[in-house]
Amino acid sequence: MKFTQDWFDYNIPHITELMKLLPERKRFLEIGCFEGRATCWFLEHAMDDYGIIFCVDPFEGSMEHADLDLSELYNRFKENTNYAQKDNQRVVVK
Repeated sequence: MKFTQDWFDYNIPHITELMKLLPERKRFLEIGCFEGRATCWFLEHAMDDYGIIFCVDPFEGSMEHADLDLSELYNRFKENTNYAQKDNQRVVVK
């Protein structure tokens, strides 16, 4: 997987604790997924094998991304999530 930014990894210990409270891990919603670092983590470590994650992102960045080249952002997201996704998991992008 290829990531240029890491705004997620520091959250893993907290999310891991919260995951213990979920009765099932079949459906997730992610708002703002950028390159898919968090999406990939959920696919690999949190979501059931037959789960679905809904990702909402315009893949255009915002003003804090003004100095980044985002022309391939969506393609990078798809490549990363395709690599992490198990056969029966679904990633729906809106």
